[in-house]
Amino acid sequence: MEIKRYNADNGIFKANAWVLDCHNKGQGLTFAGVTAHHQNGVAEKRIRDLQELARTQLVFAKRRWPDAIETTLWPYALRMASQVMNETPLPRDLTHRSATQIFTNSVVDHNPKHFKPFGCPVYVLKEALQHTGGIHLGQAINIP
Repeated sequence: MEIKRYNADNGIFKANAWVLDCHNKGQGLTFAGVTAHHQNGVAEKRIRDLQELARTQLVFAKRRWPDAIETTLWPYALRMASQVMNETPLPRDLTHRSATQIFTNSVVDHNPKHFKPFGCPVYVLKEALQHTGGIHLGQAINIP
């Protein structure tokens, strides 16, 4: 993949070395104005979709497990939302590859066993039970 142009903010991308490097490589460089959200609709749509998915995950998890889910889990919900969006097959792609597969130009599929619902409860067994070779059915265990 070849980068043809950049649309950047006025921060570090305005440095002379960066501008000169872009010029030498024949890459275009434009700068966005402050709060100019209308200049990159694709990126803004992706950000909005990620925020909505992360918010939905947090609200659902909070409703199911109110004592454990807090707003401090926002970064984890956002990361999970990003991973789900990157690993989900795209309907507009004729071969139904995911965004990750398209970006890396690979056909390696994700492992669905690695996906768990965000915010689901996790139960930790007492250490003594971890060494007995399994859980004994019918045995009630209270974890303080």
